[in-house]
Amino acid sequence: MKSKGAQLSEVMNAEVTNGEEGRSFSRRRVVKGVAWSVPVIVTAIAAPAAAASPAAVAASVTLGAVGATTAAGDAGVLAVQAPTTFDIQTGSANTGTSVSYTITIEAVKANQKAFMEIVSASPGTGSSVKGQKLTTFTGTVSTSTGNQAIHVVLAGYRYSGARTSGTYTYTITLTVTVSGSSALVKTSSLTVTYP
Repeated sequence: MKSKGAQLSEVMNAEVTNGEEGRSFSRRRVVKGVAWSVPVIVTAIAAPAAAASPAAVAASVTLGAVGATTAAGDAGVLAVQAPTTFDIQTGSANTGTSVSYTITIEAVKANQKAFMEIVSASPGTGSSVKGQKLTTFTGTVSTSTGNQAIHVVLAGYRYSGARTSGTYTYTITLTVTVSGSSALVKTSSLTVTYP
């Protein structure tokens, strides 16, 4: 009498006939089919892991509102607006330890002497250079490499010089330089009424 193990082995090795097609298949043929299908299964499982890698983050800048306002104060120095903000996203390609930026304030009227300046910025350092129609504020903010969000607060605009009553419009241009990215530029306008 055969053992149960021997009987099972005979059944596994026996060829089974498909009545409709008249073809037979053995355990070896089944194992071959399974072996060929395994790589397809492995590939299907590996694909989502590759797709889950983080996408590169581009550098960007957003300039806060610098809308209409009325200047106030004594002749010679007038407070205009405070604060004004802008946000920098340095992006994944950032390889520097600082971000530099320039804000220009340009009087739109040809005969207007702007004498407009930004008092200070935080975080970072910066300074203003005033001209007849154009004022430039250049600043620097420390950063680490890679993607980082930076929020900068400007301590407001100030008008200094001979006061001329009236409403004047200025064009504000913010240019940010992040290492590893092209220059980022945003513009806005500032309308000021001087008493």
